Amino acid sequence: MRGTLLFFILTERIACQPAPTVIHEAPVETQPVVPSASASVSSVDTQEAAPLTSKQPQDPLPPFDKSGMIEVPAGSAILGSTDADIKRALELCRSDPHSTRDRCRAGYFQIERPQREVTVGVFWIDKFEVTVAEYTLCIREGWCTEPSASPESLCAENTYLRGLPNHPVNCVSWKQARTYCKWRGKRLPAADEWEKAARGPNGQTFPWGEETPTCEHAYVPYSGGCGDWVTLDGCTAPIGKMPYDSSFYGVMDLAGNVSEWTSTETAEGHQIIKGGGCVGPPSTLRGADFMSASEEEVAEFIGFRCAYSEEDVNPEEVPAPGP
Repeated sequence: MRGTLLFFILTERIACQPAPTVIHEAPVETQPVVPSASASVSSVDTQEAAPLTSKQPQDPLPPFDKSGMIEVPAGSAILGSTDADIKRALELCRSDPHSTRDRCRAGYFQIERPQREVTVGVFWIDKFEVTVAEYTLCIREGWCTEPSASPESLCAENTYLRGLPNHPVNCVSWKQARTYCKWRGKRLPAADEWEKAARGPNGQTFPWGEETPTCEHAYVPYSGGCGDWVTLDGCTAPIGKMPYDSSFYGVMDLAGNVSEWTSTETAEGHQIIKGGGCVGPPSTLRGADFMSASEEEVAEFIGFRCAYSEEDVNPEEVPAPGP
């Protein structure tokens, strides 16, 4: 079984930063697929991230629209991994000179079994991850709180504090991500929805297909020697800058840039995180890969995108602002 430590993969790569937080990982709880959709707010041309203001929450909320969203039609989805898939994942993991021995063992990937076919209802998902500029609007309106700057957290490359408006916002907890999505009249995508958006209707291994990933496929600067190739800016890149990292439906950055919170909970009560980030081995770029963490955890390689479906709750159910 996959162990409970998730972010031990960071220790050798980011030794100059504070010790990583323990983040838990556990089997996915079996549950029926609920139709859903994800939506992305269009990018805001902001020159720098703004500090949290004293402005009080206002009514009405920003008007909801589906611009910047990709529709994923209802239908079947192939999720999880076969024995052959797990063998390939193991080979990919071992191809990264930075991967640890504990990480690259067959048992680590067994939790992805069995491969299964499910039906997922129509939903919409953000084409891009939520950016610093978009999240800053929520802070200015008094609904969202600032990303973590705690020295105890793994957030040395906090994109909000660094003033990178077109980079994905990181160092936000699951609760902060959920609040932002609800503020926009949306929600976090379920793990099954996220995986279908990444793998398409036929369950391809990577968003772009079956081609073995290289440094040109996804933004993972600290993985597999890509740090020597990447000329962008640290742990994250501007959204949409890796054109190969595009799924069957046209959703961008699902393999790289930041890993992403989902609404799905594990049997142990942790939240599932999908997608590769700046420190994972190439095996984490697969659509079937996942990890999990408690609601309060934050890290520089975790961000999020939002989802939407016609059955979703209305904006009046947005939670009160604050942490």
